[in-house]
Amino acid sequence: MSQPRHHVRLFVALAILIVTLYAVLTSLNGNAGFPLDDAWIHQVYGRNLALTGLFAFVPGVPSAASTAPLYTVLLAVGYWLHVPFYIWTYMLGAVGLAFTAILAERLTWRLFPEKPQLGLYAGLACVCAWHLVWVSAASMETILLIALSLGVIALAWLPKPGPRAGLAMGLLGGVALAMRPEGALVLACAGGFALLAELAVAKREWRRVIGWSVATAVGFALALAPYFALNYSLNKTLFPNTSAAKQAELAFVYLWPIWTRIQEVVTPLIAGPQTFLLPGFVYALWLLGKRIRADHTAIRLVALPVASLAILLLYAWQLPVPFQHGRYSIPALAPILILGAAGTGLLTARRARNVTVRSAYSALRIIVVSGFAVFLVIGITVYNEDKRLINTQMVDSARWITQHIPLNELLATHDIGAIGYFAPRPLLDLAGLVSPEIVPIVHDNEAVVRLMQERGVRWMMVSDFQIVMSLDDKRLCPAYTAEPAPKPIHMIIYRMAWDGNCAALPPIP
Repeated sequence: MSQPRHHVRLFVALAILIVTLYAVLTSLNGNAGFPLDDAWIHQVYGRNLALTGLFAFVPGVPSAASTAPLYTVLLAVGYWLHVPFYIWTYMLGAVGLAFTAILAERLTWRLFPEKPQLGLYAGLACVCAWHLVWVSAASMETILLIALSLGVIALAWLPKPGPRAGLAMGLLGGVALAMRPEGALVLACAGGFALLAELAVAKREWRRVIGWSVATAVGFALALAPYFALNYSLNKTLFPNTSAAKQAELAFVYLWPIWTRIQEVVTPLIAGPQTFLLPGFVYALWLLGKRIRADHTAIRLVALPVASLAILLLYAWQLPVPFQHGRYSIPALAPILILGAAGTGLLTARRARNVTVRSAYSALRIIVVSGFAVFLVIGITVYNEDKRLINTQMVDSARWITQHIPLNELLATHDIGAIGYFAPRPLLDLAGLVSPEIVPIVHDNEAVVRLMQERGVRWMMVSDFQIVMSLDDKRLCPAYTAEPAPKPIHMIIYRMAWDGNCAALPPIP
């Protein structure tokens, strides 16, 4: 058997290079920024934690609207060290992408130990997949969750794991959950199949298996303790309130058939070179099945594809929306890339007597390699357009707010990120993330409007799709309109004339 060759330096160099290219090339002509308003929410929490020591969106007002408190802490470290936040954020993304590729290589060695060169293919597939690069450069926690999840699976695949391995896996699983709640699902898959593998051959090793299981549970509990304590101190529940807000806002999707929900979750992930890896993915699963039939302990390896499936089903059940290129379900993509790249390498290396089959294998290799290159370039243009929309709609609007709206005049909005960063002030969050009182009435526009009037809201920033009043309502007084953009994201700032007399409002300062 060939000795596996490590490619750590290659993956690190590629991750830094690709993330830097995405960040720099799309920041020309004043387009610096991030492709999501949620990215600015993370920056607000990180900055406020560094400056005040509080998990707070509005300075001095603790809240639990960050789904990723560990990512908040990592961002806060950058602010505390006075590293420019763009550089620090992109560095975190590059680190996550590099570790994803490194762990993909090592997991592939365990899947196919007789072909160690396949690890290089899997690592390259991960570091060059435009979806993974996009989230790495998006100031989001997703790529770090992917790396942590692969680390959990790698620990579960250790031969004859003992208490130390169990403790490490439990701790890492808890850390993954603190990065995003899906981390617990990956730990359940990895630990569950590892336990099945151990039970298949345990015989006289019950003490080791029990010790490993208990240590895993203890490690997970130790990692969870500060996470639960933080959330309980902020909102008297064990989890952030973002999930409840999202589910309330998107309640209508739960009326869709399950197949429609699955389609909504899966479709954005098809837009990439991973589609060309599907034959290899199926071939890898078939080889994995053969291996399990011959060696029952290999069932632990099933955790990789099952974790991917579990994430897809979780979002089909709880949040079946294709937002931002499937950013919620992107963690499910890494196992597909790993198995698909390895399987494609094995499939195209087969000796075929038929000329047509050999030609098909050669064509598949060319299509896969060129597909990754082409989609990396396409990804830059997509990322650039996403940034441009956020900058022209959210960031520019926030800068206008800074110049024209006094801090003592309450603003209601559905997109709080850029406002929180560039125009920090008390807000009424119409999505309910930092205003949980909105959640029970989020679909009752009349109740929302009554609450706005009771609170004395003077301004509202929304798109036509987010507005809670009729566009011809005389209480709406347009004050600022962002650059033309698709209706779901096109921002307009209104002054609120609760008496219906816009002309009587004082001039805008």
